[in-house]
Amino acid sequence: FTAMHCYFVVLLFFFLLFLKRSRCDSSTDGNIYRYQAKTLNGSRTVNLSEYRGKSVLFVNVATY
Repeated sequence: FTAMHCYFVVLLFFFLLFLKRSRCDSSTDGNIYRYQAKTLNGSRTVNLSEYRGKSVLFVNVATY
């Protein structure tokens, strides 16, 4: 390994260590089941409580 490889490995280690220590904000009141969302075509509103006990995948897509 070169010095650059060692530097990269050390940075990667600390980055992964930081990720492991990060936690969700527990001060937020309530849970996801209190919210509603519009369907893709906007024709109706869905209560997220309808999905309690089911597996749901949320995909957060952001653009610049």
